[in-house]
Amino acid sequence: MAQRSLRLLYTGGTLGMVAGPDGLVATAGIGARLRALVEPQIEVIEIEPVIDSGDAGPALWQRLVEQVRQAERDGAPGVVIVHGTDTLGYTAAALALAVADVRVPVILTGAQHPLFGGAAPEPEALANLRGAVRMAGRPQAAGVWVWFGGRLLPGVQATKVSTISAAGFAAPNASAAVNRPVGDESQSERGAAQPALPGVRALLPQFTAFDADAAVGVVRVFPGMSADQLARALGRDAGVVLQVFGSGTAPTSTAGFVEALTEATARGQVVVAVSQALIGGVDLAAYAQSSTLARAGVIDGGALTVEAALAALHFGLACGLSSAELASFIDGLV
Repeated sequence: MAQRSLRLLYTGGTLGMVAGPDGLVATAGIGARLRALVEPQIEVIEIEPVIDSGDAGPALWQRLVEQVRQAERDGAPGVVIVHGTDTLGYTAAALALAVADVRVPVILTGAQHPLFGGAAPEPEALANLRGAVRMAGRPQAAGVWVWFGGRLLPGVQATKVSTISAAGFAAPNASAAVNRPVGDESQSERGAAQPALPGVRALLPQFTAFDADAAVGVVRVFPGMSADQLARALGRDAGVVLQVFGSGTAPTSTAGFVEALTEATARGQVVVAVSQALIGGVDLAAYAQSSTLARAGVIDGGALTVEAALAALHFGLACGLSSAELASFIDGLV
């Protein structure tokens, strides 16, 4: 029996962009050019319309979930997803949850510079493309990963850390081994495994589809933030990722600030605290001020990235969880 081809899902992003009158724009119809640059043979599917990843969101996540499931049913040994870098971390986290039981490698990649921007393929973009295809062909790398700048990073932990560096992504709260460049050795030989996702697999039978209209948001606290500003930012969303300072502080001495959070959680809003700092995460038991947030009903997001926390809220809602069940699910991920 002939070996099945790897499948590449092309969504757009900088890797395939060309210069337009107002700047770089996403380009369709480059499948043949991508196939010519990689070994082994790949099948390319364009997710139409191709987009700048600033327009990526739950609707695209769901289309990719369906494509990954289809690729697995068709016997493809691995999947590569070419995606714009700006929101790649969000898509990777969402897929890591929604296809947590996937049995083949799913590798997301992109580039800081267009692949076809000059007379020859751009080296950084080409290295990312070829590296992602190589990793997708390794069955021991089953799961959802980000390949970027020579690093294979767990999809649920990857975040963009630079807009210019070839090492544009990292997993700041993963082990040091995860953030080391990868040579020809396999992921398992490096001693870095796909992170366990407690409770996710058990929920997969309940997962329906990511809802583009789900009421989920992100609120970033800032010095001098008033209670009115916080309340307006929280709105009435079902779930909110609250980006707090350091290990979990916020302007809690501001009149009405804690009360705004207490009112939000009391009406069933799920509020998850993650740190604005890249390394270390949140610990709401660390400071007296932090514990004030916990008493207000805010969930300690630990080392979750903002991307993973937002994706988890979307995933939980797509599984039909109540606010109490959603809060318990998020708490169990930490």
